[in-house]
Amino acid sequence: MYIVKKLCHYSNYSVSQHIKMEKSKIPFYHLVFLFKGEMTYIVDGTPYTLTENDAILLPPGSIREREKGTAPSKYIIYNFRTYENDPLKDLDILLKNAITPNIKKLLTLYPYSYNTNTSKEKTEVNKTVAIIYNILNCILLELLDSNRYDIRNPHVLNAINYINDHITSPLSLNEVSEAIHISKEYTAKIFKEETGKTVSEYINEQKMNIAKDMLSSNEVSLRDTALALGYENYSYFSRVFKKHFNSSPAKVKNSLKQ
Repeated sequence: MYIVKKLCHYSNYSVSQHIKMEKSKIPFYHLVFLFKGEMTYIVDGTPYTLTENDAILLPPGSIREREKGTAPSKYIIYNFRTYENDPLKDLDILLKNAITPNIKKLLTLYPYSYNTNTSKEKTEVNKTVAIIYNILNCILLELLDSNRYDIRNPHVLNAINYINDHITSPLSLNEVSEAIHISKEYTAKIFKEETGKTVSEYINEQKMNIAKDMLSSNEVSLRDTALALGYENYSYFSRVFKKHFNSSPAKVKNSLKQ
């Protein structure tokens, strides 16, 4: 699932004191991950204080203000716009302990900064934006999964992280259980208890959501979409897709063109 439509700004900060942000209305999502220190935002008149490993997500239209810091802090900021079918609206503004080990790994993949006024060659800018888009999309999917399932079991979190990291490969319960180092039977039991879905159902749901996004592109054929998601047998891919969306891939692709 592709969430980010446009990246407006990305920066990685490590400062002795973060500066004050004056009150203003923002036309984009403002997402901050705090690695070190403490930070207080005032959003539509309500104060929110972040501590280490927290995040804050301000939706477009928010009246945003940030108090000046009094101690060293380390944090990352993303400003971005989303597509109309926006799943982020269900997330809380303050996300406590949002920097999980998997999100921390994603956050540290790209150490540089970007904004729409960056003066670089076009090819370099396109490459930079593509890298950050992909990283940010993965981060947002991680946040949505944690929010959707309210998962507490670390084994299930590890299973979901493994599935999301390998979503374009053929996946099975056997492979997932081996990756998280517990038995197949126990993996199946705790995954169903935490998510309400079997491992196979979760894998297919994630793959089908990505497939639907891919079908909106005229440049990707139906068979290439199936192959990109680890389905070598197109007929099987088509059956899974139809079961999930109650319509064939071909019909969905044609409807998205209109």
